[in-house]
Amino acid sequence: MLTGPARRGRPLLEMNGNSLKRHAFGFVLAFSTLAAAPAWAVDVDDLLSEGNKEAKKPKVPVFVIPFQPVWKMAKAELVAETYKNVASEFRQAGFDLQSYDLRVDAKPFQDPSARLAKVWARDLRRAEQYTQKLRFRMAKKHASKVIRQILQNGEHLREPKLLCRSLALVAEADLRRGNAGRAEKILDKLSAQCDGAAASQGDAQLSTAFEEAMADADGRRRRRVAGELIIRADEPHAQVYVNGRALGEAPVRIKEMPPGDHVVGVTKAGLKSWGKVVKVGSEAAEVRASLSAKLGGARKGEMVQALRDNQLTTGGVGSAAKLLSAMGKGAKVGIFGVVAKEGAAIRVRLIAFDNRGRVHQFKPMNFDTDFLTTGTEMFGFADTLKALNERFDGKSLKADLTMIPDLKRANLPLRDLAWAAGSGRAGPSRRASRDRGPLQRRTAEDRKREAEERARKRDQERKRMFEDRKKRDREARDRRSARRDVQDEDRRSGPIRRDDRRSRRDRDDRRGRSDRDRGDDWDRADNDDRRRRGDRDRDRDWDDDQDRDDRRGSARRSDDRDDDRAAGGDRGDDRRSKRDRDRPREAARTWSGDDGPRRRLRRRRGRVNWGMVGGIGAASVLAIGGGYFAYQQLTGAPAEVNVGVTWNTQ
Repeated sequence: MLTGPARRGRPLLEMNGNSLKRHAFGFVLAFSTLAAAPAWAVDVDDLLSEGNKEAKKPKVPVFVIPFQPVWKMAKAELVAETYKNVASEFRQAGFDLQSYDLRVDAKPFQDPSARLAKVWARDLRRAEQYTQKLRFRMAKKHASKVIRQILQNGEHLREPKLLCRSLALVAEADLRRGNAGRAEKILDKLSAQCDGAAASQGDAQLSTAFEEAMADADGRRRRRVAGELIIRADEPHAQVYVNGRALGEAPVRIKEMPPGDHVVGVTKAGLKSWGKVVKVGSEAAEVRASLSAKLGGARKGEMVQALRDNQLTTGGVGSAAKLLSAMGKGAKVGIFGVVAKEGAAIRVRLIAFDNRGRVHQFKPMNFDTDFLTTGTEMFGFADTLKALNERFDGKSLKADLTMIPDLKRANLPLRDLAWAAGSGRAGPSRRASRDRGPLQRRTAEDRKREAEERARKRDQERKRMFEDRKKRDREARDRRSARRDVQDEDRRSGPIRRDDRRSRRDRDDRRGRSDRDRGDDWDRADNDDRRRRGDRDRDRDWDDDQDRDDRRGSARRSDDRDDDRAAGGDRGDDRRSKRDRDRPREAARTWSGDDGPRRRLRRRRGRVNWGMVGGIGAASVLAIGGGYFAYQQLTGAPAEVNVGVTWNTQ
């Protein structure tokens, strides 16, 4: 048997028939392959050219508002996965999706609660100070300012003292000023919203009348039927505050809630807080807080919040149309999208819009958790979107549109809490005395003694208020008297006495400072009284001198008139010269001061008889009008002339 090399080196004629057949088949196959190669090359080139044409074909831009979860029923990861699958279907159809970043103009969110709490605490301290000074009008002004700002910014109230103490100070001011009806309304709110511990924390001491009125308000509150308040939030682990009192995480149901207005706030770190004044009646009231991150602009925030509430509003469509015109980069059509997870199904809804605010509704879609039915559910969406880019066939939104119809909202289980209100303060000593020993009953003597004690305290308080009022009136009267004395002194003194007055004022100031240094208040009071008596004596002497001068002048003028009457009419020149000589003395009497001309007194302005002026004016107008009317009647041409002519032919 031959080896391998020898076998490979044998001649072709020595091969058997099977070998020849194999070699012939190989030659035929090689020849056919070489003959068909040009045709295959042409087919491959055609396929590659078509692919390049498709790749070079420009894609249609589409503006996309980021998909939003409805009622927070879908997590952020699920929303992102849904958008990825929907975008892939559109991109395969030749669209270029341009997603807009809603936070492009947004700033980091800063919670203003701490800053507002400082402002409210400052105004509350001012109200406390004015209450201590018995200036109840100013105290009510500052306390009312705090209440008004808290009601406008209820989501930032974190402490019950600010609201409760402000209500207490306003009620105290109304009681002190005699507004019992208004104080009763404020006390009803205070009894419903707060407890006695929060209302009694302050520097100013409240009156006995306030305590009695507060007890009456608590009685009225207990007689009313209590209600319930249910608070929910669209974010997990959100903190709930009612009237500044922390109640834990939402959702919560508050039982035995007093009827009235209550300030509700829901917060979560990093999100914009939610607040509202809720009116609670005898029935259950329910509120739902919508927490959202701060976006770049109020209109964008409203649009996103509406989408998260499963609503498409007309304002949201208008905001989206403006964004499309400004940020679309050549896109003619934009898309809204919302996502919600209901059980094992993922529900999606798309809405197309243009820059004129018109919308086109796509049918709702239901995806599975693996997104295997995306292509089936979105069948025909790409063709519709191409037609909308060529010619938008849509309608303007007349009313709010529900994005996903028949969607049921999922609710977490509620936590039950009992509301505690009233003026009773549960301190350690009172709690210990209440827990130790049996409950003691009050007898008639105890009630009588308590009534007498309250009456005594009320009388003492009235007397104190009366004395304070008398003291303030006396001080005001002394200030007015001193002011009048200074004005009279300035009116009497002239340019010669100004230096004397200035030196006397400086001397009085030095004397007052020395008295203050010695602390001799009684001597200062005596000096003031002596100074006032001296001023009154000086005024009296000045009045006497002026009366004496007036009497002398009148006697002198009467004597002159008698002399002129006796001398006859030939002394007219002498009378004129005498009158001229008397003029300086007449002028001197019109000047103030007792030792020569000083400063001329201010003359009183003469009164105008406006009745006479009006009558003369009316008569003048009537006379002028009557004359003008008579002139027109006399000089006017006759309007019509009637002439009768009779011919006598006889």
